[in-house]
Amino acid sequence: MHIDYYFSVVSDWAYFGGERLERLARRHGATIRHKPMQLSAVYAQTGGILLQQRSTQRQAYRVTELERWRDHLGIPITLHPRHYPVDDIPASCAILAAQELGMATGDYANAVLRAIWTQERDISEPRTLDEIARGLGLDADAILQRAQAPHIRQRLADNTREAIGHGVFGSPFYLCNGHLFWGQDRLPFLEDVLAGRVGAYAGAPA
Repeated sequence: MHIDYYFSVVSDWAYFGGERLERLARRHGATIRHKPMQLSAVYAQTGGILLQQRSTQRQAYRVTELERWRDHLGIPITLHPRHYPVDDIPASCAILAAQELGMATGDYANAVLRAIWTQERDISEPRTLDEIARGLGLDADAILQRAQAPHIRQRLADNTREAIGHGVFGSPFYLCNGHLFWGQDRLPFLEDVLAGRVGAYAGAPA
């Protein structure tokens, strides 16, 4: 079974869910199709609001929720990272390049998310993306060279349009066997699908 994983490389919630998704897929013998997308473009088409444009009340409650999930999951997070918001295009293209080259896409994507949310690193910088790749034993030169190819940027745009077409409006989203789930807190529901335990979730195929 396949999981189409639509995510932003700067998403705090994708950070919380990324490694857990990989473990879940391994448990059930599922494959993940990593589909980084531009969240700003998704928001523009679906009514979302970028963090810095939200009300102070919404911003404050987001931090409260991050603290709760940090404690619940036991996953560390920097609540106000130095390099956030940050341009997501370079890292998105690097992840797509690694994927096209047959490299460990999930490991690279999750390392990029950790770089923002625990290591205070600037993922818009090629040097950072190079160091992350080398730290995983990946061919950083090949990744960064391929990431500059025009068709990689087009794939990012295609992923974004595809996501919107499937009903995606945030990050992360998981699509599996016709079932669409928003948020890392829906991973148990996704596991129900993978395990064949699912009944008739709303939005599932008839």
